[in-house]
Amino acid sequence: MEKMYKGYFLSQLRKYITTSELKYEDKAALQNILSTVGKKKWNVYAKAPFGGPAQIVEYLGRYTHKVAITAHRIISIDGNNISFRYKDYQDARLNYKVGQDNKQKVMTLGHAEFLRRFEQHILPKGFVKIRHAGYLHSKDKMKRIAEVCKQLQLPKPMPG
Repeated sequence: MEKMYKGYFLSQLRKYITTSELKYEDKAALQNILSTVGKKKWNVYAKAPFGGPAQIVEYLGRYTHKVAITAHRIISIDGNNISFRYKDYQDARLNYKVGQDNKQKVMTLGHAEFLRRFEQHILPKGFVKIRHAGYLHSKDKMKRIAEVCKQLQLPKPMPG
């Protein structure tokens, strides 16, 4: 992972230097730094997720086939802020036991912060959003998957 991350990081940095998107004063010093950094061993720290693989799949599943925010969730836009509804999944998970899932909340952000967060959901060139249809459609998906597994004589799927 170290070689891949270092290679990608340095190639992007060199691209910004070539296209003059990165401003610098001393070209010789910059090249010296790049040469020195390129020879060093990088320690890429990737912490294990707290909730394990299931939590990662659940998190990614919410974002792989949806737009960042739909128009009907936006409550108001004024000169300084944007207010919108969102579902607090952590709160919904905690309150599910007492029958209070689908906890909707309102968040208000300044225009710049809203745009920053929205841009984080724009897919890079070459990536596409996942669309599920057929037996993977969300309504009663686990029942259909269980039936497919039964017909193919496969083990029962993990509970979702």
